[in-house]
Amino acid sequence: MNNLPAFVVIAPGYMVQAWLFETHRALGGFGYRVTMVGVSALVWTLIIFSVAGAIRLLRRRVRRWLPRLSVGNSGGVA
Repeated sequence: MNNLPAFVVIAPGYMVQAWLFETHRALGGFGYRVTMVGVSALVWTLIIFSVAGAIRLLRRRVRRWLPRLSVGNSGGVA
C-alpha cells in the first residue's frame, strides 16, 4: 500500500490477520478480505461512536455548568 490514509483505515484488519497468522489460524482468500474489511469497519465504528459519545457528554456537562456561572454572579451589589 502506497497510500497512507488507506493504510491507517485498514490497519486494524492487518493487526488481526497478523495475530491469526501467528496463532496458525490465518484465513486465506475471501476470508482474508472479509477479516480485513470487517475488523477495520468494526474498529472505526467503535472509535467514531466513542468520540461522538464523548463530545455529547462534554456538551451536556458544559450546558449544565454555564448557567451556574451567570446566576448570583453580581459581585455582592444589589
